[in-house]
Amino acid sequence: MNLGADFNLDDLMQNALGGGWDGIENAGKTAALVNKEETRKLREEERRQAAIIAKVFSGKAGRAALQLLVDKTLLRSASLEERNAKTAEHRAMLAERREGQRDVVFMILDMLRVHKGEDPKPTGGEA
Repeated sequence: MNLGADFNLDDLMQNALGGGWDGIENAGKTAALVNKEETRKLREEERRQAAIIAKVFSGKAGRAALQLLVDKTLLRSASLEERNAKTAEHRAMLAERREGQRDVVFMILDMLRVHKGEDPKPTGGEA
């Protein structure tokens, strides 16, 4: 069973069970090393993607585009359609659409923070 490009559960089990008690006792260490390597690769990919976003939004035009996105999503007032929604379902659908739009802008802002070397801000209910 292969769970990732560099993580193979069969190899982990073989190392753990094939090595007798020593293999079983060291299975946790082996898994921790694999997890550490996967985490490193994920962070590397996150930094690569953040560099792309930083390049797109650098310069005068990029900053203007980012300001436009913030204005049209995070800072905008409720639309006429949102204010006039007749049912709870329609109101909820519009709220979900708006939340999705905002999430994209928050993701871009987080990627810009990552590019600067900062940690991304927690979103939603996370603390």
